[in-house]
Amino acid sequence: MKSMLSHKIRKALVCLVGIAVVCVCSSGCTKRIGDFSIVSTGAPQFASVKNVPVAKAIEATDGRFWFLFIPLQSAPNLQETVDRCLDQAGGDYMERVRIYETGWSILLFSYGAYTVIGDIGNSKLGSLKTEEKVNIYQVR
Repeated sequence: MKSMLSHKIRKALVCLVGIAVVCVCSSGCTKRIGDFSIVSTGAPQFASVKNVPVAKAIEATDGRFWFLFIPLQSAPNLQETVDRCLDQAGGDYMERVRIYETGWSILLFSYGAYTVIGDIGNSKLGSLKTEEKVNIYQVR
């Protein structure tokens, strides 16, 4: 009976130490890189715009995984992330843009990414692809 009890305690202790090692070897962080009034990777036509359709809070992420020090994908690209946001709503510029960088690591695996969140506008007054609420803003 005593041997059985000490075996269960030893097994629980090993499990607890294993969980502690994983927790100690894990880390993660998200930091805000910046806030921008307007971002575009193309050439929006603002000169003749009076009413601009805007899709609210569109988000895109570009990231990659690592194993040890070996990257498993190409490096995250901020321009590609902005382009993904613009493509989601069919716009050509972003307003009220927030850019975040995220990274985490668990034992031998890691991940790093850029996330872009903003309102998408179409200066050419075409329709937006998104079915989210669209507000019309007066540009002066």
